[in-house]
Amino acid sequence: MYDRASDTLWSQPWGMGVVGEQVNEELKRYPATRTTLGSWVKENPNTMVMTIDTGHDRDYFRYPYGTYYTNDDLIFPVRNSEKVQGQIKDIVSYYWEQNSQTPVNEFSGIHLGIRWKDVEELGSLVKKIGDRTVAVRWDDELQSVRMYEENNELPASAAFSFVYPAFFQ
Repeated sequence: MYDRASDTLWSQPWGMGVVGEQVNEELKRYPATRTTLGSWVKENPNTMVMTIDTGHDRDYFRYPYGTYYTNDDLIFPVRNSEKVQGQIKDIVSYYWEQNSQTPVNEFSGIHLGIRWKDVEELGSLVKKIGDRTVAVRWDDELQSVRMYEENNELPASAAFSFVYPAFFQ
């Protein structure tokens, strides 16, 4: 992600400025759910959807990346790819909190990554992250993983499985 207003390049997995005016600044994170629009609207019928009438000649109903989602090919080298659990493009939900250390090109803090396949199979599981307890649950309606601490949903992210070790291990 790039912020033209501050000339800051942001690391999406870390939610942190890595180059520019806002280096080491954190973005505010919110709970988000990776699901289909149909599943979301079924559970949240009052959801408003932005228009596809953007003024640009683009087919918003066509997946623009070909077979990238369904094959095992990567378009760039990824560090720590040997640490991937399961398939390289399994979906993983991860939660993190950085600490006050700011090592160059490394993450410093607590983190937890869980493969969706594992959670879907078990339905739910409990994990420790630092001295905290996190409940990881499969949401059948949304076909998604959600993370909670004391019934408060955590601002976790979902990505291909190669992202987690590349940024957090």
